[in-house]
Order: sequence, then C-alpha cells, then structure tokens
Amino acid sequence: MSTWSTQEVVRLTGVTSRTLRHYDDLGLLRPVDVGPGGIRRYGRPELLRLQQILLLRELGLGLPAIGTVLTGTTDRVAALRDHRDRLLAERERLTRLTATVEATINDLEGGPTVAEEQLFEGFEPERQAAYERELVEEWGVSGQAIAESQQAVRTLGRAGVAANEAQRADIERALLDLMAGGAAPEDERVLDALRGHWELTGRYWGRPPSAEAYAGLGQMYVDHPEFRDRYEAMAPGFAQWVSDAVTAYALTRLS
Repeated sequence: MSTWSTQEVVRLTGVTSRTLRHYDDLGLLRPVDVGPGGIRRYGRPELLRLQQILLLRELGLGLPAIGTVLTGTTDRVAALRDHRDRLLAERERLTRLTATVEATINDLEGGPTVAEEQLFEGFEPERQAAYERELVEEWGVSGQAIAESQQAVRTLGRAGVAANEAQRADIERALLDLMAGGAAPEDERVLDALRGHWELTGRYWGRPPSAEAYAGLGQMYVDHPEFRDRYEAMAPGFAQWVSDAVTAYALTRLS
C-alpha cells in the first residue's frame, strides 16, 4: 500500500504540518504509521479523510462538529444539506452587506444620507458570538481573554479602530511588497514590519500577545477559512507566508 510522509502531504494539499499534528491531537486524522524519528505516514484512506475534513471546514463546520460527522454519529448528507442552507443564507447576508457598503460610499461622496439604523444592515451579532465560541472550543481562548478584548475595542472607540485598521493596511502592503520581492518569512525586514502587527494585535486584545498566543494567531491565518480566504485574495500563497512570518516572529522576537 502506498503511503505519503507528512512533508509529501503538505506539498500535495497545502495543509501545514502543524495543522496535521493538530488534527491528530484532536483525533480527527491519525497517521497510518509513525516511523523512525517520528516520521508520520498517511495512506489513501487518510488522504480521503483529510479531503472530507477540508471540505467540511470550507462549509463552515467547526472541528468538534467535523469529528461528529466523521465518526458517523451525524448523517453526512444531512450535514451537507444543512450547510448548503447556511451558504445560501450567507449569500443573502453578503448581498445586504454589499448594499450597505455601497450606500455608505455614496453617502461619503455626497450622495443621499444613510440613516443610522441602515449603517448596520447585514451585520449579525450571532456571527460574532459564533466566532467567540469557536475561539473557546477550538483554540482554547479563555472567556476572560475575549472579555478583555471586547473592552479594549470599546476603549479604542470608532476613531481608534479606524486608525488601527489604517495601520493594518499599511503593514499588509509592506508585507505583500516583501513577499513579492522574494523575502523569506523569517527575513529580518519581514520581522521588523511585523512588530507593528504584533503591537496592533495587543491593542485589540487588551494585552501584548505572548509568543504562544501570537504563533496561534498565525496558525489561524491558514486554518480558519475566512482568515485564509482574506489573505489569499490579496495574493496567492500570502496566507501561508504571513502565517510562517508570524510564527518566526514569535520564535525569534518573543521567546
């Protein structure tokens, strides 16, 4: 039977070795064999299982829910239908959100004034609550840390958040230029640029991120569909590059 090493699976799928270890720790994807030196190997059944995991992630399932589907305690077709319905609802929400953004642009350019209650059409408090549950269930973020982050954002206010997001855009443009110029994620110029990102993250979190927490954030950039899609929309491969850069910053500048 043919098997593939972790490195080969990473090349084949684009999934990081750290993600594969995370899936193993959760019992979602066990290697078929662990050889000398701890080298993990995966067979075709494991590749097919990984494909299912990635598909279900794309559909928005959290890792605990994926585990339930894969163990057979949840009907797979029923789960897919449920998430098809969620995708259709999400498409409708994005249509409303797009209309809100377009109306706001027209307002700012001198067009009709948008009523205050219309500024938030398409935004859903339940969506933020779902993000917070995922942080707790899948990433081990404490409820206290989430509360501190919420308080930090309230303290920043609209002007502070706008300034932070302008800084984030500047940092991301600098990182894109460095990647386009061939800089490796661990390049000193990249790490220097990331200092601002680390500081900005601390302002949102209400505390400076530790090495472990900051590296975990970098991992989310490739593991979480919305983070990954956002960075990939900027440039192919950017999500993994930024993730590696954040990990390098955590290891060399924070440890």
